[in-house]
Amino acid sequence: MNNLSKSKDEKKLNLFWVIQRIKKGYPIQIFAVLVCIVIVAVTTLIGTTFFKALIDDYITPILQSGQKDFSNLDKAIVRLSFVCAVGVIASYVQSTTMVKIGQGTMRGIREELFPICKGFLYLTLIHTLTEIPCQYIPMMWIP
Repeated sequence: MNNLSKSKDEKKLNLFWVIQRIKKGYPIQIFAVLVCIVIVAVTTLIGTTFFKALIDDYITPILQSGQKDFSNLDKAIVRLSFVCAVGVIASYVQSTTMVKIGQGTMRGIREELFPICKGFLYLTLIHTLTEIPCQYIPMMWIP
């Protein structure tokens, strides 16, 4: 049965099954991913609102006063680059952790299904081997 012919209830059950499997196998990693998502969201928010503060608090007063002292502006830019670096690191940790969770979940599903599929393979092989004497050997004698 392909995925298009499944009902919405079957799709929801499959989704809940996968989510439960992930939560059971990787609770600490899921928590770390959620923390990283919050950190990335906060750093993105700080980065986007920083430009308004940069213009209002640093650039406009420097232009109006005619000073050439950029020390406060330098400090603000260093703070912004620190915030952006924290966001980049959190995004990297989130991405690599999600890759590990996905690969581990797929490995677990494969390991769970392999004995079942191996049994089907043996049954098919036995069925094929029993069919050879019954069907193909008598056909060799028929002219």
